[in-house]
Amino acid sequence: MIFAHAFLGLIIGYIFTIKPTKSNLYTKQKRLLIIFVSSIIGSIFPDFDFVFAFLLHNKELHRHLLTHSLLLYFLIIFGFFIIKYFKNYKNETIDTLWIRTFWAFTVGAIVHLFADFIATPVYLFEPLINRGFVLVKFHAKETEGLRKYVFSPYMLNEIGLIILGVILLILRFKNYKKELIILLGLIGIILLSAIIVLIPYF
Repeated sequence: MIFAHAFLGLIIGYIFTIKPTKSNLYTKQKRLLIIFVSSIIGSIFPDFDFVFAFLLHNKELHRHLLTHSLLLYFLIIFGFFIIKYFKNYKNETIDTLWIRTFWAFTVGAIVHLFADFIATPVYLFEPLINRGFVLVKFHAKETEGLRKYVFSPYMLNEIGLIILGVILLILRFKNYKKELIILLGLIGIILLSAIIVLIPYF
């Protein structure tokens, strides 16, 4: 998956806000915004390995580094439960908003891995196991890869997710125009950044 990760974040944000967040922090619309931003950032977080691939002049590192490994997210979840345990031990609680925000981010990141796994090898257990997992590998020459992908059935999946994500975003924020504009702006920046990064591959 190339273009629809942030839109998957919108779908995850919608799911995590079906049940109202019981919290005294912020207004309802701000709580919704925080959860949606978290799910969007989580859904694109694994692709931050592009930064390391760029700095090391090795694009093959993409999907090989820790951000694309389930082990990182298992460690994050383990750390969350450790913090929660000690908070409970001290008779303190973590506000429901931050719990929901944490899970929106983490689920977004894990869903990203499995979205990639549909067409391209993902090294889900790096650094313990150096093996790529893929459902049905997309084959193309490097010079035509992205162009071929855009005109493949995989792109239909992405278009469907993009449309669904936008519809759910509008449904959730139809009464909160300011927050809707902020989220549309964030999605626009992410999409534009992805296109700029991918220009050399066309």
